[in-house]
Amino acid sequence: MPLTEIVHDRISLEIMRGCGQGCFFCQAGSCWTPVRVKSPANLIDTALQVYKNTGDEEISLLSFSSGDHPHIGELIDGMLAKFREKKVRISFPAVRIDTFSFELASKLKGIKKTGLTFAPETGENLRTAIGKKIKDSELIELVLKAKKNGWKQIKLYFMLGLPGEEEKDLLDVARLINELSRIITIKASFNTFVPKPHSRFERKRFISAEEYGYKKRILVENIRYSRFTKITFHPYEMSCVEAFLSRGDENLSGVILDVWEKGGKMENWNEYFNFSLWQERFYKKNLSFDTYLSELKQDYLPWHLIKV
Repeated sequence: MPLTEIVHDRISLEIMRGCGQGCFFCQAGSCWTPVRVKSPANLIDTALQVYKNTGDEEISLLSFSSGDHPHIGELIDGMLAKFREKKVRISFPAVRIDTFSFELASKLKGIKKTGLTFAPETGENLRTAIGKKIKDSELIELVLKAKKNGWKQIKLYFMLGLPGEEEKDLLDVARLINELSRIITIKASFNTFVPKPHSRFERKRFISAEEYGYKKRILVENIRYSRFTKITFHPYEMSCVEAFLSRGDENLSGVILDVWEKGGKMENWNEYFNFSLWQERFYKKNLSFDTYLSELKQDYLPWHLIKV
């Protein structure tokens, strides 16, 4: 237990591991197999033990998509029976749109209503092409139900720069956000697509800063601004570092060490992030960002020696 209050001051209870959906951009379908679930009895017993040891007043049911647990209803009922009188909150950090249940949500809100978070990722046509088969109409219907059931806000995650993305896809995203914001308050968060090792998109390229600026501008110009809409963009340079580190080889070890020696620490926090350190170290080592960010065409990739 830390001596000070921390950001995620809650019990994280892993209820299942892996994901069987197979979205092309995601590592989970390849790296965490087979899908494994814990029994409700096991989870409730663990939750009681951790609560006794910590006193934390929120339990987060952790997985790639908690609604995929085959016994999620039984688990929620059991957790509520044990923790309702203790005023302990039960929350879902990740739920797929097509597995979300208002019946379960209505049970959870009896303790404390938490925000809903979903990840449409992109417009409907491209969403289908990358293996995520959720329709806009399903999302709109869900948001209408959320409003009817007293929810105040929904957070949505999107990606910029997915393979095959065109201007039409960005306009579809803007239209969807505009439509949803007429129903409920929307917080939309945009990250730059990072091609992940072991995923279907592991060889795809990471978009340039110019492309990112163009795509961001389309969204900013076409999303209707009101007090019911808030959009944020993850810094492009941070995603760039994530991309070349995730796809890097042994030549990056010296770069990482040099950046650290020059003061590069805790760089996931905006106030400590210094992109120029990475640029300088790459130049010093005679390396190019393009080597790691472009489409990869070689037969053997650095991570192919890893058996996932």
